[in-house]
Amino acid sequence: MSNILIIGAGAIGLVTATRLLELDNKHSITIIDAGDDPRRFRKNNAIGASFSGGDARHVTVTETECPASPLKNIYKPVFPGNGGWVAKPINDLSKEEKGWANEFNRLGSGDGKTRDKLGEKISAINKESMFLWRRYIEKFPFLFSENTGLKDGGVLVFFHSKEDRDGDFQWETHVDSGSKLVRQLSKEDIRKNCNNFAEAKLEGIIVDGFSIHVIAFLKNLINYLERKKVKFFWNKKIDSLQELKKSYKNIIICSGAFGNDLLKNEKQIDIARKIKKVVGVWVTIQNPGIYRPFKIKAPPPTGYINATPDNRKGKKVLIMSGGYGFVGDDDYTKGSVELTGLQVHFEEQIKRVFPKEYSIALKEGTLDRRICARPMTPDGMPVCKTIGKTKQNGEIIVATGNCAGGFTQAQFIAEKILRLLSQE
Repeated sequence: MSNILIIGAGAIGLVTATRLLELDNKHSITIIDAGDDPRRFRKNNAIGASFSGGDARHVTVTETECPASPLKNIYKPVFPGNGGWVAKPINDLSKEEKGWANEFNRLGSGDGKTRDKLGEKISAINKESMFLWRRYIEKFPFLFSENTGLKDGGVLVFFHSKEDRDGDFQWETHVDSGSKLVRQLSKEDIRKNCNNFAEAKLEGIIVDGFSIHVIAFLKNLINYLERKKVKFFWNKKIDSLQELKKSYKNIIICSGAFGNDLLKNEKQIDIARKIKKVVGVWVTIQNPGIYRPFKIKAPPPTGYINATPDNRKGKKVLIMSGGYGFVGDDDYTKGSVELTGLQVHFEEQIKRVFPKEYSIALKEGTLDRRICARPMTPDGMPVCKTIGKTKQNGEIIVATGNCAGGFTQAQFIAEKILRLLSQE
């Protein structure tokens, strides 16, 4: 039995708590979060990647990317057609943020071998995590009730050119070589899934993966943990561990893109420099009749658009997300011209495929625009390491996923946390 503190009630923190109780249900676990209780808050009160975006996530082998095409435009602001992805004034980039960007560029440049090796490592992590997710679903089926909208059996991916399709298909078969599901879609397959894609002359493949309504699932998880006597404290920001080190044997920091002040106060400057905020954007449109989760590859700064079917007040809708808007350490909720540019570019890509559905949502005022800040590292790798000891000779661990793959990687990271704790 151990007295454990988890800072951050996002996917990684909550999943880790369930995994700890699975090993020893006598653990005494406390979870502290800077945001409101997600079962009660309005969307404008949400912080963190898990709760502040739309209620949808995809889990696939290639869910998050290593340094790739957007990197060469790191110092361009986000404007449609510009290809840049800095969602703040360029002159406002701090020395630390420029250092992050320079490392990001370095890893994404050259002959591509470094980038490919990183991509293989990230995909291997995602693949292992997807296996762990499916095992978790089997062990805790009650957490995945109908309200979570779990849809397993593959994710469709669509492209505006055969060249893009062929390149992605080659990569998918490389990093997920054991999958029997990965294949190219015929024109008939595309028509069966959605005629919009046929009309837009899109090419497609199917990859292994699933989608879920993440907020609904995490609310279920919080309720379950409370029944297991886990203590939750909301609206409490932790900036120092000085007193907490005396009270808890083990401390796990899972504060994602919002934990850098704490890390710097703990003299973990290098880790704080490595984790920066990258904003993603969301809208909801009418569903023209698509019943499987899918992606659409778009140019930067939008990148891949994730689309997840849902039912909302009796209407069938698509929750859509995408975008890479680098804001570094800034408070992205204040907005900027560049952040507006990211939203505009993202919505232009949706109108390109769903002009009717987008126009209806815009007219009815049901787009439900949202933004979220995701933690991102220059090399695209998640962070999970021991950074010190408590007064009770326990571990202090910092853990975060990377960008759009944070939810996908939650099970892998939880597994690694368990291994670090077992070494104490």
